[in-house]
Amino acid sequence: MTDIPAVSAEMEAVCELAREAGDKRVEGRALTALAQVTLYRDTDHVRARELANEALRVIDAGDDVGRFDALETVAITRWWEGDLAEVEQLANQKLEIAERIGRPDLQAGVLLEMADIHDVRLEPALAQESLERAVELADESGSQRSRAWTLRMA
Repeated sequence: MTDIPAVSAEMEAVCELAREAGDKRVEGRALTALAQVTLYRDTDHVRARELANEALRVIDAGDDVGRFDALETVAITRWWEGDLAEVEQLANQKLEIAERIGRPDLQAGVLLEMADIHDVRLEPALAQESLERAVELADESGSQRSRAWTLRMA
């Protein structure tokens, strides 16, 4: 997603075509991509949240990967807005999905987010607990990226 203007134009077209075709899976992913573009290019966290929430309404309940990605985008907007309670609730939803689909790399990322929440709340023991579990899961995942990401925080 390095060519943001192209991604924006393409995802708007993809979203419209998917909507016309009744393809909720593709429409949801396009809405999530548009939300990310809106967030990072336009710095419009309100509109980005609206688009990501629209994606969540469109994405089938059984589409765990699509739901995870949309929840991730909503969570970023809530971070920007300083709504830690909502960020924590979204993190718990993402953690449940990551566990259900057997993705320890995603679990590790969510636990890093939980550690950040605990740090902001000045809860160092809880932050450390989340961080230690994230490192374990990153190792378990075998993902070099996940390991590097967690170890930079440890």
